[in-house]
Amino acid sequence: MQPATRRRLPERGCGTADSAAPQSAGAEDARALSDRPARKTPGVAKPIREGGREALRVARGATPTHQHLRARLAFVFAATLIVDAIASVLILLFERHATGTEITTLGDSVFWTSTQLLTVSSQLPNPISTPARVLDVFLQAYAISVVAMLAGSFGAFFHRRGLERDAPNGPGSA
Repeated sequence: MQPATRRRLPERGCGTADSAAPQSAGAEDARALSDRPARKTPGVAKPIREGGREALRVARGATPTHQHLRARLAFVFAATLIVDAIASVLILLFERHATGTEITTLGDSVFWTSTQLLTVSSQLPNPISTPARVLDVFLQAYAISVVAMLAGSFGAFFHRRGLERDAPNGPGSA
């Protein structure tokens, strides 16, 4: 086996007196020294502007695709508010008299339930009573399911939106 030889890269100007390439403060000189090809990339403002316009189209329901996403988002939001309200009352009923619990008021139960639904948890300890623990498992499963459903909804939206924008050129084209 032959020993591996290292290929030495050409030196670039580093601002020292013995540098092969002269240094200049100009942008063109910096591009000339770069090993990256010159690219015409869009600025950041255009994609952000387009994203904002697309969000407004969803809010207005500009196309059937936008209406479909808006309906899905509204359903998930309303269902989550209902689950949050019911679970907050239930967790208060299950936990308020348990020894060692920190969920003793309606505010505590709304806070704990909301953080469980956001899948971020809270600084309050897990519930102590058995019914509250079962409810906690349900809330976590619901939150994970909502995240998966939202991911699918956005995926379907982007797919259909791409088909709308880049429609095939005529009948019979695949």
